[in-house]
Amino acid sequence: ANATVNATANATAPPAPVAAPAATVACVTWNLAADSPGKKDCAFLKDLRRHDLVCVGVQELEDLKPRRTPGHRAEAWTKLLDAAFPPKSFAKVADRSAGPVRLSVFQKRKKPFIRVKGCEVADVACGIGNVLRNKGCAAAFLDVEVADDSSKKKTAVRLCVIASHLAAHAHKVKDRNDDYWRICRELLQDAPVAWKGRCADVEGERQTSGRA
Repeated sequence: ANATVNATANATAPPAPVAAPAATVACVTWNLAADSPGKKDCAFLKDLRRHDLVCVGVQELEDLKPRRTPGHRAEAWTKLLDAAFPPKSFAKVADRSAGPVRLSVFQKRKKPFIRVKGCEVADVACGIGNVLRNKGCAAAFLDVEVADDSSKKKTAVRLCVIASHLAAHAHKVKDRNDDYWRICRELLQDAPVAWKGRCADVEGERQTSGRA
């Protein structure tokens, strides 16, 4: 497939040592370049099954056009994800599409150190006129419970995961920065009610920076 892969760690390299037992999260972002990857291209996803929570964001999954149902590339991608993270072993806790951007979040079912207690999703358009979704993001607001096996304590944590596709090309730095701040502003408004206190802190930081 004509695509690039960026991950939190090199999927082909031996996993970095982690103190066991420990809660782990894997995040992957992949620009599919409007092409359908094959099973061989997606083999690295199976290496992420050791993690409690896996977040997979893709860009340019489909051509941008009005659709009543998912296109054939989106359907093929769903099948590849189901093969990488079988429903018997992983629960799909979030799955949000925003034009050609898609975010999927999976939680390990068997003895996870991270358990998702609540989830809300949102998206932001950053394309032409801030209406078209050729650019923008899909996001998931996760209320999770992290277990400490040594002390048996459980800690409540709020985690926002965002898959975005911003303005392209080297000379579009300002446009990308504008996309970033638009996403922050819109997601602050869409955040769950219980998150509003922390969101107010982020909003204050944005205003201090002078961003609109």
